[in-house]
Amino acid sequence: MNNAIDPPLERKKSLFEVELIHKLEMQYGHIIHGQDLARCLGFANTDALRQAICREKVPIHIFSIEGRRGKFAYTKDVAYWIAALSTTRNKIGV
Repeated sequence: MNNAIDPPLERKKSLFEVELIHKLEMQYGHIIHGQDLARCLGFANTDALRQAICREKVPIHIFSIEGRRGKFAYTKDVAYWIAALSTTRNKIGV
């Protein structure tokens, strides 16, 4: 998807990003899927996530793994997206 959040290569990761990546990877591993993925992205359930995928409204890169059911994402991508939400929120003063 074109509007996915790319990991920031040109700047140093914030302490928040580093801690969030560590926490999510400790909890889910390097790849996240199913209900955990849906919950982290703010969807009520996997059906809602599936609809968003079909409509190309998912903010990160989602992929399939041959021989496995469901959709997957890199946990770091989820963490970068969550961190970007926090940064955006701080910039608009919410």
